[in-house]
Amino acid sequence: MLTHARQPPMSHWRTLSGLFGPRWRHPDPATRRRAAMDLDPDDPETAEALAALIDDPAPPVREAAAKRCRDLATLRRLRRHDPDASVRTAATVRYRQRLVGDVPPEAVATELRHCDDPTVAAHIAQQGRTPAVRRAALEHLDQAPVLQEVALHDDDPATRLYAVQQLSDPQTLRRLAERARSLAPDVADAAEHRLHAPAPTTPEADPETDTTAEPEPAADPAPPCEDEAAAPSTGAAASLANAMTGLAEGGWWPGYHARRRALMARWRELEEPRPPALSERFRQATLAALMQQPRNHGGEATRTRLQLENLLAETRGEDDPASAVGQRLEALSRSVAELTGDHPDEARARIHLQRLARRVPQIRPRRPVRAGVRPPHRPSAPHDLPALARSLADAEAAIAAGDLHRVRAALGEARRLVEPAEAGEPPQG
Repeated sequence: MLTHARQPPMSHWRTLSGLFGPRWRHPDPATRRRAAMDLDPDDPETAEALAALIDDPAPPVREAAAKRCRDLATLRRLRRHDPDASVRTAATVRYRQRLVGDVPPEAVATELRHCDDPTVAAHIAQQGRTPAVRRAALEHLDQAPVLQEVALHDDDPATRLYAVQQLSDPQTLRRLAERARSLAPDVADAAEHRLHAPAPTTPEADPETDTTAEPEPAADPAPPCEDEAAAPSTGAAASLANAMTGLAEGGWWPGYHARRRALMARWRELEEPRPPALSERFRQATLAALMQQPRNHGGEATRTRLQLENLLAETRGEDDPASAVGQRLEALSRSVAELTGDHPDEARARIHLQRLARRVPQIRPRRPVRAGVRPPHRPSAPHDLPALARSLADAEAAIAAGDLHRVRAALGEARRLVEPAEAGEPPQG
């Protein structure tokens, strides 16, 4: 008599299916975690696996899946509600990575409207890969210290000025203007302009409906012409608005910003009422003038700044930036050290040099020194040290003996040992 074999339970079949099926269905959490780490987030065929691993019961698996996730809504859910701290941390890091440069500025602005963490906007405003992404974050940022740092140190001039426009506290604007005076003059001027911008004027009352308006005087034998009466009250304001507009439409020249500051000072000193249309026209012309940057003036400062900007661009596309820009970075650090003027491009060049040093940490650019100060030389190779010691000992003996000719010879030999050899000349020894 035949007997039927006992059927294994369904859970056993699921286990066998996991053992011989895809790795992300394996019963071992360590195997599922490795499968999550190997997933390609750009491959549409992995969407099902990634969605399943995001909700895996094992926290290490969810953590690995969060690091591969590209969906902002999923990452936002994980960083807010996942019960495991390691998963929340991984989701937060990945969330910020995506917002910094992997999504368009419109998506960044939309996502920040759903984000309740102000540090996310601050991170994007400082680390966004494009100016448009950083400006999108600035619109959702109300932290004055972060806005000041962006205004002082951002690579993009328009983004620096955009950060200034987000500030409204007078004390903060004064502090920013003082800090930016030598570092970024355009930012200092924008802060001063915003600090002293005229308050919005209230609309004029309608004489037909305003009951508080004084009645018109009796018939005047010779009433003044309306245009003539209005001319004295708007003539100076109109002239300044025209002057600022003409300045903004012209090109940059060495005295450009001095002229702009003089016009701004005269505008602030106006005692007459300024019509809203002229005030807005002057404001727009001032903002356009602030965007004018030196082009063909500045000599070595401008050339050094442009070369450093090119190096920054090269490091973004290089797998090994140290080998690509190392020697030029050291040479440009010497060029920056020799800049002693007050041109705005000198400050920008120093900012670019600092950013390059952070981007290529394995290469340390030479610390800028004051012009005319020569850094001390060091022996070029360890094998020169014994010869250098002998030369110095000979010099000391010659000094003791009073032999000036021998002292000069010994010191000359010591100097030859510590100075670097000329290009292509092998060291003597």
